[in-house]
Amino acid sequence: MSDDKQVLKLADFGNASPVHEQWSLQFTRNKNNLVVTIRWTAPEIMCDDTMMQGHTYSSDVYSLGMTILEIATGKIPFFGHTDRAVCFKLLSKQYLARPEQYFPLEDAKSDRLWSLMVRCWDYDAKNRPSASEVRDELESISKL
Repeated sequence: MSDDKQVLKLADFGNASPVHEQWSLQFTRNKNNLVVTIRWTAPEIMCDDTMMQGHTYSSDVYSLGMTILEIATGKIPFFGHTDRAVCFKLLSKQYLARPEQYFPLEDAKSDRLWSLMVRCWDYDAKNRPSASEVRDELESISKL
């Protein structure tokens, strides 16, 4: 989607459909019967018995971090893993490994972008940056 100035806007995944056969945009119900796309969904939405409020700004930041990863790599989050494996990784707090072919080590832009994404994926939602902090950091990275 774009606005009247042709600025692209991200939309909810709830209306999404797969664009490519190998991509898995599967919808799953969590314990509170919310329908989610597991690869972009914050762990507290999928795994927390006490999560009754649904999505939050922090969970949206988690999803934004996964979307940034997808844009940078051209691959869905947890590419090559089944949804069951992704759920296991979330439950056991296993984070994504840095794909060095897209984020080379000792490269200032790559280091800062990877660090930003890792902060977005923090298992503790309170430790995630705000959306405006993500924007500011992306602007700063783009100037390197």
